[in-house]
Amino acid sequence: MSKTIARIAAYSAGSIAALSFAVTAGAQSTSDLQAKIDLLMAQIAAMGGSSAAATTGSFNTDLTLGSSGSEVVALQNLLESKGHLVMPVGVAKGYFGALTKNAVAKWQAASGIAPAVGYWGPKSRAAANSSMPSVPGTPSTGTPSTGAISTPGAEGDITDFDVLGSPSNEDVQEGQTVKVMAFEFDAEDSDLSVQRIDFQFDATNQALGDEPWDYIDTLSLYRDSTKIATINAGDEDDWSDEGSDIYTIRFGGLNNVVKEDATARYTLEVTAQDNIDGSDTDQDFLVSVEDNGIRAIDGAGIDQEAGDDSDTVTMTFEDVSAGALELTEGNDSPNALSHEVDDTNDTNGITLIEFELEAGDDSDAWVDEIGVLLATSTGTVGSVNQIAKTVYLYHGNTEIGSESPSASATGTSVIVFDDLDMTIDAGDTETYTIKVDVNDTEASAFTSGDKLTATVRGHLIDAEDEQGDAISVTDNIAGEAQAFFVDGISVALVGTPTGVKTFVADDAGEQDQATFTFTFDVTAFGADLWVDKDTVVATSTQASAGVNGNSFATTSQSTTGSTTVSSITTSGSVDSDDVSTSFKVDQNTTRRFTTSVVLEADADGIIQVVMTGIKWDSDSGDAHANVYNFNLNNFLTPAVSMNVI
Repeated sequence: MSKTIARIAAYSAGSIAALSFAVTAGAQSTSDLQAKIDLLMAQIAAMGGSSAAATTGSFNTDLTLGSSGSEVVALQNLLESKGHLVMPVGVAKGYFGALTKNAVAKWQAASGIAPAVGYWGPKSRAAANSSMPSVPGTPSTGTPSTGAISTPGAEGDITDFDVLGSPSNEDVQEGQTVKVMAFEFDAEDSDLSVQRIDFQFDATNQALGDEPWDYIDTLSLYRDSTKIATINAGDEDDWSDEGSDIYTIRFGGLNNVVKEDATARYTLEVTAQDNIDGSDTDQDFLVSVEDNGIRAIDGAGIDQEAGDDSDTVTMTFEDVSAGALELTEGNDSPNALSHEVDDTNDTNGITLIEFELEAGDDSDAWVDEIGVLLATSTGTVGSVNQIAKTVYLYHGNTEIGSESPSASATGTSVIVFDDLDMTIDAGDTETYTIKVDVNDTEASAFTSGDKLTATVRGHLIDAEDEQGDAISVTDNIAGEAQAFFVDGISVALVGTPTGVKTFVADDAGEQDQATFTFTFDVTAFGADLWVDKDTVVATSTQASAGVNGNSFATTSQSTTGSTTVSSITTSGSVDSDDVSTSFKVDQNTTRRFTTSVVLEADADGIIQVVMTGIKWDSDSGDAHANVYNFNLNNFLTPAVSMNVI
């Protein structure tokens, strides 16, 4: 056995010497030669019977450069466990080389042993023995390699090199990480320790930037599903210029072992720069493994090479899709309503509008400002701040901004909520609400019946996409006018309005008749109030205070004119204060009413009826000064087909 070891040692030493004189001829790098030396010396140690899994509870031997055996293995295990040593993939433990010496020096410095020169002597052994009675075994490297070359002296070959069809034609955007190519080969007649792999990048559009470091930040190499190396690629110095605008980049020092008769698959992954020049996007690169770009060492210490720069895949650096932001009205945005306010105390938290922002599918949207236009209408005030004391922006149920409107003689005020710093994920929709605290009526010129409208303006939304580019929002969403009363009524529809044919014409000169019915509740707030008993046809579907009575009209869906046969509003309850012209509704109580209208067709066609207003006042006189025309959208009957004989 000792003669065998001696022969191998002699062979190895001769090989090393030969290698040292072949640097120029073989274009060997220092790291390549060192890898071969370490590989051969590890094979010698392995033949000597050392075990990579050996552990010991104590160190008994001084160790230095050239030492080998089980105590070297135990020492290397110790150094690994302390984070001072990382054994190269494919190099077995058991030989004390320069790497181990440097690791010992680091351990000595960390342990307070001087001088920290890398010699494993009595001081180091004593410190290690006292602090570490048992040294753990070799940890897993996590790579697909299975240890050192196990075919010493065997000359091998790389065969069946092939670039795979997937991945291929990959699109890469700024900041993305994408696997762009994969290849495989077989190890024949020997284990192979892959030392380096050179990749070639060739831009196809010379009108755009053709330097890969302007596009790529880092490159990573995988063996099967395990990442074995990552290199920087974002600087010109990381690349070699091969001429004709072709550039190569190297993964070196891999020491990745492919076992004899095994097939190795490698994958290249690109991480793009975060700031690719927009004018350079849509550039294609042909990516390949350079001719002889794979260099591996076989069991005999001989270089084996493979690669084919004509076998390419294409990758494209494409422009990041611009972000988008859509502004729409929220599902729960209020209809026009009358709100009870106080003459001496503010009324807080009245909702003016609900709206939604939806980010496009291609990019998150960062929103920093949202602007809203407030306007007064059909009232006595000339400035928004006479009605609105404080305006709030809510995201869901959370208040995220508040502003106080300034005085303005135009009856409008722009409120901008800034410094929001909100991100809406791509494809997501977020809901927002504008609320207002309303002043008491005695504090300003604000009086009952004044209204306020909120409009969210798209051009007042400051938003950016993931690339920091501005997102243009062109939509505007206007809420319905909200009215404020110290004394007033609120109205709620009961059930569904009906339209039923109640007379069918069957003789010449007769017309069909239909009855249209609305049932609704009226609640009085602030004071006792009176509702008009009259019911009249309106000339328009828009309510008017000049109409003397509760009003209705036929809609634009109607295809024939009609004649009113009768119209009446009744109540299911009796109040002793009712008079011939008015129903009384006591303060803070609710009373139910039914309005019925009988119409006769003027010609064949359909008739549909809408209720347009409910007249009310603070006294029981016949002239009712106020008309309630809020949230009457659903006061709409079905259409009835009518005939004339």
